[in-house]
Parts: sequence; C-alpha cells; structure tokens
Amino acid sequence: MVVACWAPLAVSALLHPSARLGSSRAHGALVNMALHDAPADSSCAGGGGTDTAHAAARALEVAAWSPSVDFVEFTVEMYAMMVGDQERTAAFELAIQRRLAGHADDWVVLDIGTGPSAILSVFAALAGAKRVYAIEANAAIAERAREAVALVEHPERGSIAPGTIVVVEGFSTAVTLPERADLLVAEIVGSVASEEGMYRTIQDARRRHLKRPDDPASFIPARCQTVAVPASYAEHHKKACNWTASGPPVRLACSSPWLRPLSTPQLWEDFALWEDPTATAAGNVLSLPAPLEFRISGATIEANRQLFAEQLEQLEDVPAGRAAELAVEMSGSISGLACWPRIVLDEGSVTEDEPPIIIESRGSEGEPRTSHWQTVLPLLCTKPVAVGAGDVVSVVPTITLAEEGESPPRYEIRATLLSE
Repeated sequence: MVVACWAPLAVSALLHPSARLGSSRAHGALVNMALHDAPADSSCAGGGGTDTAHAAARALEVAAWSPSVDFVEFTVEMYAMMVGDQERTAAFELAIQRRLAGHADDWVVLDIGTGPSAILSVFAALAGAKRVYAIEANAAIAERAREAVALVEHPERGSIAPGTIVVVEGFSTAVTLPERADLLVAEIVGSVASEEGMYRTIQDARRRHLKRPDDPASFIPARCQTVAVPASYAEHHKKACNWTASGPPVRLACSSPWLRPLSTPQLWEDFALWEDPTATAAGNVLSLPAPLEFRISGATIEANRQLFAEQLEQLEDVPAGRAAELAVEMSGSISGLACWPRIVLDEGSVTEDEPPIIIESRGSEGEPRTSHWQTVLPLLCTKPVAVGAGDVVSVVPTITLAEEGESPPRYEIRATLLSE
C-alpha cells in the first residue's frame, strides 16, 4: 500500500507511462555504446570550478514542443500497464476509500477518462458512492467500460448495485450530466503532468460538473506536479545519436539507470485542482514567478561517475579502463532537463492522523523507480555540454494553454548555464 511521506522537495513552485505517450525518441538500454570521439562540448561551460562568483554565462538551446498525441487513442495494452502499476492503482483505491468514508449512499462521483476497466469508478462504487458517472471519450473503450461495469453490477454475481455506475461517452468538456458531482476522480496525468490537457479539462469540470468546485475535498488527485532537474543521460553520448534540441523530448522509462540528476529536483508544475491556474496568468501563458536555479553538486557528479562506471562494466561489458574514461565524460555533462510526474492524491490530515497519499514515479532525489509513467527529457543541447561543481543551471519554463480542452499545451524551456 502506498502512503508515501517523502521529505518536501526543494520547491520553487509555479503554479502518464512508459507507453502513455509515444515518441520517436523513446528507447531502452544502451547497447554497444560508441561514444563521441570528442569530449562533451566545453565551450563557455565550467569543467570543475569551485564555489565562487560566476565567470561565464552560456545560453543553452531552447527546448519547445507540443505533445503530438490523440488523448483518446490509448491501446488496451497501455491501459493494462496503467492498471498493472500497483503503486498507482492501490494509492487511488486508498484515496477514494478515505474520501468517501462517512459519505456512503450520499455522494455522487465523476470519473473523467475511466478507461476500459472503469477501475476508479468501481473503487468509488465499492466505497459507497451513491452514483458514479464514468466519462470516456473513445467509443470503443467506452463500450468495454460498459461491459466491465455489467460484470460488477450483475444481479446475481456482481458486487455493486445495478445502475450505480453510468458510463458516459464523449469528452467531459462536451457532455452534460444530469446532476453535479460531489467528488471528481481523474487520472489524466501525463509524464509532464499537464500534457494530457489537464488544465482545461479540470477548469471545465469545476465550472459545469461539480457542486463545490473550490473545495479541496472535491478532488482526487488533490495536486498534480511535475518534478524537474538538469540531468546527464548516457545515451546522448553515443556516436550514432542524432538528436537535436529542436526535436521532440526524449522519453525513457523511469527505471532507466542511464539518466542521472545533477542537482536536487525541484517542482516545475504544482497544480492544485481546486484552483484556477490562469487566474494570475498572462493570457494563456503559465510561468514561474522566478527561474528555477539548480546548483550542480560535485558530490553528485562523483556519485554519478561511479554509478556509470559500474553500469558500463556490469551491464555493457565495457573494460574497466574504458568504462572509467566514459563515466568521467558522462557524469560531467548536461543533456537536458529531466521531468517526471508526482501525484498528490490526498494531502492527509494531522488531526485525523492520516498521512499524505502520494504517487512517486521517481525517487525523491530523482533515483530510478519502476512506474508506468515516463521520464521526459527535453534536450537543452544538441551535444552534451560539460559542467562542473558549483555551476548553476537557471531554467525558465513556460506553458501555453490551448484554447480548446482537447488540445495539448505547448511547452518552452529556456536555460542558462552559469559557470565558474
């Protein structure tokens, strides 16, 4: 059971799965690694400075993208991966049970993006919801959801009273429900939390579908976050690598040992679902009040060097001497800004002795973990750039929301390397 109580991240706050969003740059392990003949680009970049005044500032390349995905075109296999993510599924079940305790046969629940198993709707019904509206935009998936509901609502073999769960086909932004809901449950979290259109979808649900849209108790999750940190990525050093910073972000499994943070992770997105993120925005553009400042740690570079050397020897059969050389280059370079989701399903209660319920897709310091979500790596340089202890990466990320809820937002990341 996942009741995670990580120590708070170093926060400078604004404001789904290895197969959730496809990418031409998604990949797996290193195989027969052949590194660039030249070391990582060190022009204007620090290579082992000390903690003194910055001597040079270098603008890294701009990463800009809009997820190219039809949000309703998940395969049955992809949905199975989501449900099969035991941490995610068990955490949602616990959060729903906790929220509906004391409201049996009273509260109406809305489940946006129910999927073929309607599993979150089933959790809500089993926890005592009076009625559950399970919205699904994909017609074929909605039909599968009806079949799944029919099994659990079978008059003789089912565990839920017939008629408790109502599957509604269509986008939540386009349908009209016969009544407003007390609780919204939605797992529409991307690997960059908002990339599946969350902001516009939740805005519409608050306006049209909920009884108490300003009440934190009306939402599961309570908050959806994107964690970010500058990172070294071993695959970026391969001779055959032809990625460019202007292309789509690299996407990799959160369990990959080949990506290593260079600093302490911070929050980029921190979306409380009961708030309107556009209330203080400049039009449709969401931005941080100040840049994210990441100071690169010499201890982290050294730890990464040791890990890369061990992995090259043990996983890729690289001779020890060559592995040591490659590890120095990999660990002392930046490839991009690694991003992954963190979902706060329930913020907990001190008075009720209830800890927060949080889904972590990577460790609190960015360590690899198994998750159906991906790590997204927008490249900040076409070739890895050398960095050193004490260097600072200053990051200014922005999100431009689409006018329509079904369209993805556009992301832009501008970064400056302040070298010793």
